[in-house]
Amino acid sequence: MIRKLAICSVLGALALTAPAQAATLTEVGDSARWSDSISNASAPHPAACTPLTCRSYELDLALHAGAWDEPGGLLVSLRWPEEQLDAGYDLDLYLYGPAGDVLAKSDSVIYAAAEGLWLQDPPNGRYRVVVAARDVVGTSPFEVIATAKRGWSVATTSLLLGGGDLTFPGTRPAEPEPLLPDLVPAEPGNFRIESTLAVNFYQATQRVPTHQPSCYPQETAGLTADEPGQGGNPLRCLRWDMVVENLGAGPFELRAYPGSATPATGYQAVYGSDGSYELRQVGGAYYSSAHGHVHFRGLDQVGLHTVAEDGSPGELVAVMPDKGICTIDLLNRSFGTAADGPSRYRFPSTCDAEDNADPNDPLYPGLQFFRMGLSAGWADIYPWFIPDQYIDITDVPDGRYLVVYRVNVSGAVTEATRHNNEAIACVEFHGTEASSCEAGP
Repeated sequence: MIRKLAICSVLGALALTAPAQAATLTEVGDSARWSDSISNASAPHPAACTPLTCRSYELDLALHAGAWDEPGGLLVSLRWPEEQLDAGYDLDLYLYGPAGDVLAKSDSVIYAAAEGLWLQDPPNGRYRVVVAARDVVGTSPFEVIATAKRGWSVATTSLLLGGGDLTFPGTRPAEPEPLLPDLVPAEPGNFRIESTLAVNFYQATQRVPTHQPSCYPQETAGLTADEPGQGGNPLRCLRWDMVVENLGAGPFELRAYPGSATPATGYQAVYGSDGSYELRQVGGAYYSSAHGHVHFRGLDQVGLHTVAEDGSPGELVAVMPDKGICTIDLLNRSFGTAADGPSRYRFPSTCDAEDNADPNDPLYPGLQFFRMGLSAGWADIYPWFIPDQYIDITDVPDGRYLVVYRVNVSGAVTEATRHNNEAIACVEFHGTEASSCEAGP
């Protein structure tokens, strides 16, 4: 039996002291859903909540005896519109237990449009879901789903900040087996020939009027070129949203060990269903002065092609320099589905600080490392307004072209399949305007 509770509040009347009637989950597979909105606020922790800065929802867990004989847990997923992906929008998610203490949280602090948390084998009782607005410009709608579902967690060891259990949604295999990621690029879109307010090399915002020129001053001056010959001095930049998803059963995780004998080498952690993992070399890691943190190179490739007579990619006319990437969980593309799971790779504790260490690391036990990744079902996005993401079309004639986006180009990343590693989109640009188009013959 699935009981879904939809609660809408536009006026912000849901105070923490007087939450709405509790939803009840009685079977594994039951879910409760809330739709709501939250206005201008800055309350990064529930302790500072007011009726205007937080939303609170009560949830009764009343499962039959033996419900967790097979591993399972309570998944709480939160999302808000991807169109609001910006430094000015950030919501956090907390789960309080029957005793009134915080049992789980998801509180990434940068460019996210979703959060997700997991509580393994929870006992019956009354729980409280809290959505807190770290930053909101104006009013933001959001959705929350709480689901009792199958899944299992394995404890991970850490000497610093990057600990926390590793969770796999679904039914646990009877015998340990590898759970691989599946990297899939989304079709490029939201094409622009313009720029916006750039606070520095990395931080920018789209909540201000866009303007010409299309290249940021640091890009035109060549200050974002980490190597000679990369980047050039563009005067007209084609920009777009670039998204890569992990549709596999396991996480995608890369590491770099700056204090090791191989500081410039990136390694993939390939996990098994029992939480064990091995490390496999996957290419280069370096410090990006443009983005101010570690990037991993050789993972993606973007080219601008002419359109052949049959509508396929023709001649390569321009490329995006390989600046490398640092992926984190920003979008929950499996929200509300059977594949939905919690977020693990959040900022901080990613490529910005070497604040992870594992005493059982198979290669460098106890050595600090940088980490990037994508949880199963999650995606990372580099929005169009991020500085240093562009194709130089200064000398490219106006017209219709194909943008070809490839991931795992070298094949060094171990994943479930490589047959879905390419996405193609048609773009047409004239002067300072760009738009999507059809690439038919």
